[in-house]
Amino acid sequence: MDKETWNKFKVDYTVEQLEIRFEFEEECKNIGMNIKSREFFKELKILFKQIEEKAY
Repeated sequence: MDKETWNKFKVDYTVEQLEIRFEFEEECKNIGMNIKSREFFKELKILFKQIEEKAY
């Protein structure tokens, strides 16, 4: 999907990762988790790894 866009949204993330992040942010907000906390970013990193492993 990154190849289909002319704009880089954020250097640290691919378009697919941003989609995942936005969904995860909504889930975390719904359960009351702070989306700017270390815990959030730790869990997000784990989620990215799990999805990457499933892709292979």
